[in-house]
Amino acid sequence: MALQTGVFENGQWVTRRVSIQDILQQNSQRESTQEQLPFKPPMEQPVVGLLSRTVLQSPVVNWIIPARIRNREKNDVVFIGEDFIQLKEILPNAHLEHVSTKADFGSRIRAARVFGEPRKFIHPPMTEKAQIPLDIDWNELVPPQILVLTLESQELLFLFARPRRDGSIEWKESCIPLSPDASLLEQPGRHLAVDPRSRALAVGAAESSIFIYAAKTMDELRSNISHDTQNWTPLKSERPVAIPGTILKMEFLYPEPDDEHHVILLVVYSRDGKTRMSCYDWDNRHGLSHIRPVVEGFPLSHNQRNPQLLIPLQHGPSFILAGHVEIYIHQEIMTGNPKRSSVSLSKEEGPRYPGNSRRFPTWTSWARTGRNWIWNNKQEENFYLVREDGVVHYMQVNSRSGALTSKAGHFMCNVASAFASLDVGYYLDTPDVLVTAGDMSPGEIVKRTRAQIMEPDFINSIQNWSPTLDLILADAAHSSNPIGGVRRRVLATSGRSPYGAITEIRAGLNAKLGLTFDEDGLAGVTGVWTLPDSSADGVYFLLSFPSSSILIHIAGDASGVETDFDEDNSGVDFEHETLVSGPLGQGLAVQITPRGFIALDTFALGKTLPRKGSWTLPPEEVLLAGAVCSKLSTAYAGVRSQHGLSLQAKSIEPRGEDVKFESTSSVSLSADPTCIEVLEYKRANMLFVATTDGLLRLYKIQEDGSVGRLLEQHQIWQDASTQETLNACQSAVLLHDNPPNASETDIAIVCGLRSGDLYVIELSRTGLEQALGGTTPAPATSFATISSTKRITLGHTTAAVVKDTEGGVSLAFATCGAEFYRLDYGRGRHIGLEVTNIWFTDRNRPSLRQNSVSSICRIPREDYLIRDLGGALVCISKKSFFVAQLEEERHIVPRSIPVQGTPNRVIYSDALKAIFVACLESHTFDPATRDGRQRRYAQSYIRMYDDGPESSSTEAVAEYALNPTARVNALTTWTLESNGRKYVHVVVGSVEGDGRKGTVVCIQKTTKDGKTKLEKTKDMKLKQQVTAIASYGESNFLVVCYGKKLLVYQYNEETKR
Repeated sequence: MALQTGVFENGQWVTRRVSIQDILQQNSQRESTQEQLPFKPPMEQPVVGLLSRTVLQSPVVNWIIPARIRNREKNDVVFIGEDFIQLKEILPNAHLEHVSTKADFGSRIRAARVFGEPRKFIHPPMTEKAQIPLDIDWNELVPPQILVLTLESQELLFLFARPRRDGSIEWKESCIPLSPDASLLEQPGRHLAVDPRSRALAVGAAESSIFIYAAKTMDELRSNISHDTQNWTPLKSERPVAIPGTILKMEFLYPEPDDEHHVILLVVYSRDGKTRMSCYDWDNRHGLSHIRPVVEGFPLSHNQRNPQLLIPLQHGPSFILAGHVEIYIHQEIMTGNPKRSSVSLSKEEGPRYPGNSRRFPTWTSWARTGRNWIWNNKQEENFYLVREDGVVHYMQVNSRSGALTSKAGHFMCNVASAFASLDVGYYLDTPDVLVTAGDMSPGEIVKRTRAQIMEPDFINSIQNWSPTLDLILADAAHSSNPIGGVRRRVLATSGRSPYGAITEIRAGLNAKLGLTFDEDGLAGVTGVWTLPDSSADGVYFLLSFPSSSILIHIAGDASGVETDFDEDNSGVDFEHETLVSGPLGQGLAVQITPRGFIALDTFALGKTLPRKGSWTLPPEEVLLAGAVCSKLSTAYAGVRSQHGLSLQAKSIEPRGEDVKFESTSSVSLSADPTCIEVLEYKRANMLFVATTDGLLRLYKIQEDGSVGRLLEQHQIWQDASTQETLNACQSAVLLHDNPPNASETDIAIVCGLRSGDLYVIELSRTGLEQALGGTTPAPATSFATISSTKRITLGHTTAAVVKDTEGGVSLAFATCGAEFYRLDYGRGRHIGLEVTNIWFTDRNRPSLRQNSVSSICRIPREDYLIRDLGGALVCISKKSFFVAQLEEERHIVPRSIPVQGTPNRVIYSDALKAIFVACLESHTFDPATRDGRQRRYAQSYIRMYDDGPESSSTEAVAEYALNPTARVNALTTWTLESNGRKYVHVVVGSVEGDGRKGTVVCIQKTTKDGKTKLEKTKDMKLKQQVTAIASYGESNFLVVCYGKKLLVYQYNEETKR
């Protein structure tokens, strides 16, 4: 048998005929790590383009499975989507940290399970100091558990993640082809089950057949992989089993606790309108040839005809079947005559949102708690059941006394199959941590104690902006992108009632906010630096203003913030601006102000950074810029005096109770210094000096800290239209990649200019190393160390760059206006400097609007700081103090504006700086009828949300209710010009009644008595439904599509119609 397929050859697609055997052979030999393609430089941004492929990965997660697929010590959970998996680490505080994403399956994922050692054998003791990485056994080739997937490409895939020493992840996989010759409904992969002791697997089709596989033990599998890391498989043999019907559920049951050999498979299926079950049993020692049916075609009751959940119980071959509402326990199935008993719900709770559906909410998922896996010799087991509307029930099952349920609160989201209990606590007195990815709404992570009868405690949210029914581009005039144009925002409708939202879809790095506080006194901060706390009780922050400085202390456990410091209890100079601050070694730190240097004692106990000494300039002199070289205990100052401009270096050394400031060198400057930075490359230190005339100089720093010979100087090039002062460099960092071969290192100096540009100077490695190793000064016209220069426009205000002290040698941060970026030179000059947006997110404020960032620093990692502080990113944004944990992988970071109802259309008005949303909202009412049942109806609304730069509220400003039977199909803005004035209208196209009629409604924003309203100005009735509306040109044209017709309307200035 052969088929036609498309093959990409010589730059074009051609058709070739291949056999099924060729495809299966290629799939079976597919390697887990594919050859890495060479990077290509990014293409120029097109002005207009047509989207022809998926550019944003779907956020929908279908399953959440706790699985240690990296290492025994790594507490991981896997999020599985339509065609991707996300590996996350569970932290002791129950937050999730992203590890890796795998999305190269080339096919959709149909089912997923975990294979390997049971969870009860894996749990290590939990530690509080999670920021200290555990030692990894690099010789452990195979983790205790492996992920199993079935793909639509008819493959059974086993995979695990192997951590590399550099922190990256290598995915190892084994692919087994499934039967491809069957019809679509008979192709295996729709159902997947794994024996609790991982002795067997079962793969089922939608109907008619299942395939049972005997599996190797984990010891046999480890031996297999140790001998051949590329060609391995967990399977030993295979046997098909016919099922006479449509398979509904399939699970392996637990044998009796003392039975080590029997394997039991239960299949629930439907035939001739009736639901039946069959149970198969065999001895694992004798192989699959001895499979026998214990129960075959046993009919289930009418109220179990469509089971939603099949839950195996641990203490023997018993199980729970949950229907839409009813729950039953089935026991004694191995006797051939199973018995069932109903489970009474503690308090049957009605729908949380009865207007959303006429049906009662059904059970959607379940999760066994982690503590059940501890051997405590108890016959009780516990798990959670969740309904589609988020209601959670806690169930306790005893093999002798039956089952009890209790209400366990609810999620503030809709819930589908993506639900799990995380392995955070394993004992009876620790809270249970539950997670759901949400269903057409964002998901949640919550915790609940056994004694808690109220709602669970919220921990964090899981982003999910599906479904997206409409999407628009909106200008953000206050923002810019890394190539100089205006960054356009992507706004999309997302979610369904009651969790509808308008989502701004943003790509970049997520900075998750932890500790935050607002203080009016923070407005105007120009710089922030960290200073150590000698009492090991927290960290100090020195904040600079144009004419003063302040000190802030945050406790090591982030429990408190102290700001009450003055010169009576601290040696910090609070009367002047701080230009720069940094540690010097030997317990000293230095504060550089326009008046000089202040040496602070960071080792003094019982005191707040007492002053150990100072060096002060004469009144007629001023210090313009400074830098600190911590390794050489030297500070540098650019000084303006009556004798001219100079660059001075002073070593700062403790002398008993005092500090000695000793001048080591002085160099003349041609203009006012705007930036002085100490740059480090390998073990060499260099001093970078920029002046107002756009001249850049690079000096070598001698071993005594003095300024040595001039290594390089360079004049920043400029356009004829650019003012010279805008080319002045305000900040600079040195970045380089870290290739395996050190001789291939690429180096760049990145300068932040007043013009809003990044000026990237790529250096020659050999030229720089020769200059550093030479003894004669470089000529003033020499460019031996510079290989190329490049400008990257960030915006129109000053661009500032700051080294990422907790990141790698290739990383830095940049700010410009309202934009905040991560700079990465990790791929060297082959790709160049990569500029990625950083977005702040707050779990309690999903609509958080990002403002400009004025100052940045990193908190050093210390043992006495909790995980949320150690290595955290600190930013000052207007009057807000942010402490955030920065994720390392670029992905979608949405911002959500909650709306009432289910949104289906959205537009943005540039003139009004507002978002208009069409949404459908359901309501219930009690009719005057004898049955007393509530009735429901749906109403369409147009709501207006203020989206100006200073807007802080997420409430609708105004709304307009359409006719009760109207449903919105189209939405646009229409600007009319009359008598020199512009009138902005929102035009709605709808379908009414039974779908045979349509309406066009024009509404306008009005303000009366301080209240904003949306009022109708005109409506037009049409004989068919309106499908699309658009405004055209600047001549007041309105284009309306209805049925098979297209109408063009124009406003008449004379008739005012």
